[in-house]
Amino acid sequence: MIMKFYFLLLSFFFAACTDKKSNTIKVSLPDFFDAHNWEVTNNSDTFYIFFSPVHDILVETYEYKIANGDSVHTQKNAIQIFNDSLKWKFKENIYTVTHIDSNKISLEFKNIMYHLNKISDDLMVLESFNDSFYFRRTLPISTFLVRRKYDYLNGTFGADSAEVLPRKMRKHNKL
Repeated sequence: MIMKFYFLLLSFFFAACTDKKSNTIKVSLPDFFDAHNWEVTNNSDTFYIFFSPVHDILVETYEYKIANGDSVHTQKNAIQIFNDSLKWKFKENIYTVTHIDSNKISLEFKNIMYHLNKISDDLMVLESFNDSFYFRRTLPISTFLVRRKYDYLNGTFGADSAEVLPRKMRKHNKL
């Protein structure tokens, strides 16, 4: 009798250890998230997020807003392995990544599925049944922040331009 109990207990242990996760990851995170700055909009809010790939299973994210030409309410988050699954902390919520391929990431939060679809290199859409976030790629983060400050101080709108202006060549006086 005791032997049957141990055998049954051992069977449950091995069954629990071999339980396969439903997560499917077909590409590494840097293949999906390059080091880019994105403007994120939905019906009520606009903020910015910068993705900084560190290695295959870690992407640091920096979420911020712009006020008076400066970045404010900055939060450093990440997409990383936590408790044997890939997690993304985004907008104060922690989403579980259930699927990644080259054009789509599926996420779950409180039994609600979200899908981040890469429409083009410059546009991504995060959708659920009741909300959508539009990710529009902007200038590199350093150029973007400098232009935002300049725009605020001078009343211009250069930060919204995707064009990076070349530096003027200095003319050197020959002696």
